Amino acid sequence: FIDDVHSLYRIHANSLTRTAVEQTLLDGATVRLKYLAASKRKISHTRVRRARESIARSLNDVGYARWCADRRSGARQIYLQSWRLKPSVAAFAGFLKAYIRRDIALSVIRVVRRPKSELSRLR
Repeated sequence: FIDDVHSLYRIHANSLTRTAVEQTLLDGATVRLKYLAASKRKISHTRVRRARESIARSLNDVGYARWCADRRSGARQIYLQSWRLKPSVAAFAGFLKAYIRRDIALSVIRVVRRPKSELSRLR
């Protein structure tokens, strides 16, 4: 195993992949779904499964971005699409999480992760 940098690249400040990440992911998912539908009979079941998993992961990323932007309804919609492509714990948890505002969820996580000694002082 060699852990060396093999390439460096710069991202232009106005690049679509930098400024429109969500739309780039959605466009990529749409194109891959169309390709998958058109070539489903020509490729192996393993490749179909992997393609569905990859698309579902991209949709999970979009769902997370929408949740972070407090667009929870849109996040739930995307997580549901992800679940339909490839059921996963991430899609299920994201869907449920999208009913809760992000700031509230983060506050709860901070309290839960506090050491027990610190929690006992709060009582």
